[in-house]
Amino acid sequence: MNNSIFGWKNLRIKPMVLVGIFIGLVIPTVVVFTFSSAITWESLRDESIQEHNRIIKTLSISSSFPLWNFDKASLLKISEAVMTDDRVVSVSVADSQGKSFLSTALESRRIGESLIRELPIQHDGINIGKVQVEFSLAKLRSKMFYSSLIDLFQFGIQVVICFTILALLINTRIISRLKRVNLQAQQLADRFLNQSFIWEKCDEISELGQALETTRISLKDLFDQLERKNRELDKSNRNLENYKNNLERTVDERTKQLRAVQQSALENAHMAGMAEIATGVLHNIGNTINTVNIANEVLIESINASEISTIIQASNIMSGHRDNLLEFITHDPKGILLLNLFMEAGKVFEQEQKSLLREALALQQGLTVVKEAIAMQQDYAGTGLHQEEIQIPSFLEDVLRLEAASFDHHKVEVRKDLSDTGPVVIQKNKLLNVVINLFRNAREAMEDLPESDRVLTIRTFEEGEYIAIEVKDMGVGMDSKILKMLFTQGFTSKKNGHGFGLHSAANAMAELGGSIKADSPGPGKGAQFTILLPKIGKVESID
Repeated sequence: MNNSIFGWKNLRIKPMVLVGIFIGLVIPTVVVFTFSSAITWESLRDESIQEHNRIIKTLSISSSFPLWNFDKASLLKISEAVMTDDRVVSVSVADSQGKSFLSTALESRRIGESLIRELPIQHDGINIGKVQVEFSLAKLRSKMFYSSLIDLFQFGIQVVICFTILALLINTRIISRLKRVNLQAQQLADRFLNQSFIWEKCDEISELGQALETTRISLKDLFDQLERKNRELDKSNRNLENYKNNLERTVDERTKQLRAVQQSALENAHMAGMAEIATGVLHNIGNTINTVNIANEVLIESINASEISTIIQASNIMSGHRDNLLEFITHDPKGILLLNLFMEAGKVFEQEQKSLLREALALQQGLTVVKEAIAMQQDYAGTGLHQEEIQIPSFLEDVLRLEAASFDHHKVEVRKDLSDTGPVVIQKNKLLNVVINLFRNAREAMEDLPESDRVLTIRTFEEGEYIAIEVKDMGVGMDSKILKMLFTQGFTSKKNGHGFGLHSAANAMAELGGSIKADSPGPGKGAQFTILLPKIGKVESID
């Protein structure tokens, strides 16, 4: 089906689903069934009343002369003529004293309800008696019942058509395109970054696809830069090896070369930190995409398990009995079963509608989470080395959202006490690397604890001319010897550590005009790291 069906090419997913459900189910149900039934019943009732009036009026006029002349034979012929109408159950004529003159009845026609109408008989303007006719309402009820069945049949067909349109829309506008998004996200996760993602439409899924394309470009540039930096670092290491073999050269030349290597390594560390952030974002996206996939599968299962095919088969069977539909649905067991099926179809489709809407909303929520994570990563990846004014509580909330999936996966409870501190002017990406490093160190320090003890506390407060960020965990802790060596380059207490993370964090804080310190009551008692950032106008040294 063309994706621009009904001109909804640029319509947002949630309004499209809601409008489709409203038009496809609610309006046909209310308008067709209510108005059609009301008009049909009113028409049949008026037609029946007119026929009754015509019959009894004709009988009253025809009975005037025979009753006046006491001609019972003529009156009997008139009543028998009236009785030829299968709606008439009985006819009785009485004189002016109320004494029965003639009475005729067919008991076989007295089925169900009946209606008795009477009219005076006049001769030359004088009331000489009255005529009474009993009409059977069985035929009227039969017509009404048949009309209701026709309306119900039309309603069922409309529901099937609308539901089919809705299912096709969901399949073409959401499910198939989400599979494409999933494939592209998987390509990003597998680092297949050379193929472009092309999206032309303007809805949430297209925006997500375009965001994935922007992320692909950013990641490709980032990995290209890392590769170049690694080559430069390899080259610098080779140069260092050469410098080592030529120690006779001047100290000044050797010092300059070492500083160049250190600067290259520091820039490489910053790039590696941004790559680690991007990897975390991809992990968060992967978790959310898994949730979206589950919602996709539920939608597909709901559509595959739909009762539409049953209704269509039932409709085809009833179409085959169009000529004897009333007899089929009232006497044939299959017809009675199909009638009950149509009467229950509305409830079944209503349940399927609620299920589809619930899963569609779950899809939208998952897509929103992915879009926000990508937008946040792009925001921080694009800050570069320029300084900007930020609010520390808002900044920490952003970082916590970046790390939320990791904390959830490792069952870490985050407790926040983010006071409303003043703004600071810093290089945001440097502070981001430092804070993420502390968060991940704290998470790793609590990996062996019971899940109930994995608590990370984050606090902000003002301390003199500085704004403080405190990160406290309940992990393995440290003794005084480790505390003294903690920020030394190459020192690490981890089995697979490289000894560069906290050293880089200390250097970054010095470049920002602030500082970082660590404290611990002892092994097994947790640790606490405090970052101090100068308030605006109090920066001591900015690189």
